[in-house]
Amino acid sequence: MTSVAASALIAGPAFAQQWDHPPDPPAGYSDYYHDATGSPDVAARYGYRAGYDDGVSDKAKGHSFRPTEDDNYKHVPDIHDAGMNRQQAKDRYREAYVHGYEHGYGPHS
Repeated sequence: MTSVAASALIAGPAFAQQWDHPPDPPAGYSDYYHDATGSPDVAARYGYRAGYDDGVSDKAKGHSFRPTEDDNYKHVPDIHDAGMNRQQAKDRYREAYVHGYEHGYGPHS
């Protein structure tokens, strides 16, 4: 693998994809985020998708509502998003993760 290709990969528990091809947003994403045409919010897309999937999984397993306890929240992948430094990308990812988790988990008390 070339160094360019290696540097384009995201490091993290659930992300072995190239950062310049973020996942399609699941239902509910556009309630919080409005990507510019041709310029997706990479950190938000990955965060929302991971949170949504974890919320669905936690609900199905009978876990309590716990968005900040999952590994995908705690261990943010090394996302490269134009115009954001590492801390800004982590913050954006975690914010989106919580929104995605809430949507995936559904109603809770």
